[in-house]
Amino acid sequence: MDLGNLITQYRKEAGFTIDELAERSGVPKGTINKIISGTTKAPSLDTIRLLAYALGKRLADFDQEADSEFGLSQSEHAHIKKYRTLDGYGKNTVDGVLDSEYQRCIEQAKETQIITLPLYEMGAEEPVRIIWLPEPLQPAAAGYGQAADDETAEQIPVKYNETTRKADYIMRVSGDSMEPKIHDGDRILVRVQPSVEEGEIGVFIRDSECVIKVYRGDYLESLNPQYGNLPFRGFSECKGLVIGVLRPEWIIKK
Repeated sequence: MDLGNLITQYRKEAGFTIDELAERSGVPKGTINKIISGTTKAPSLDTIRLLAYALGKRLADFDQEADSEFGLSQSEHAHIKKYRTLDGYGKNTVDGVLDSEYQRCIEQAKETQIITLPLYEMGAEEPVRIIWLPEPLQPAAAGYGQAADDETAEQIPVKYNETTRKADYIMRVSGDSMEPKIHDGDRILVRVQPSVEEGEIGVFIRDSECVIKVYRGDYLESLNPQYGNLPFRGFSECKGLVIGVLRPEWIIKK
């Protein structure tokens, strides 16, 4: 039984409609339908966790199906088991090495994606170098949050420079809670990483809502004083570090 059928089985056992499951879990109905139909092959762990909680199940109840969906090998299973036996120091050490190696591999991959166009800017002596960065269709909220959904992304060609090379994707901003640093309608550059340092701006999934905030340890802070702080606990997850705002002149016009 695949993950979609398993969710349907648990939903029917609980006596929920899809609308009721969406309301109880906080996972958008569209996301649930995509998982059930098989359109979304690998939903995030946060999404599975929310659905499991709403259905009165444990993550272990989804383990077999999740392993199949995510394609975990025997060696990957072994690594996970070893990781779970580590103390805090050991886990922090492994996380640090993993993050470092991940960024190294991402940088190498980006180098192979750089394209040099025969396009010269005024006064420039060399052609423009570009890289394609994905931009999800759904924006992140700089406000009180909006439902995060699994959406496709458009590939945006941008100039390759010291700032854009650090980014993994572009995210459009909706709302004014991060003014004056980030404005409604801005497009920010985000580097994928599982955590940020206290005081840094990140993209977070909080109770299935996607928000851009300053990380303060146990809460998320808005720069605009008109907005209150958001608790960072429970079903909260960091999706990346905000590198900066994408300047319009860096975007290659199609």
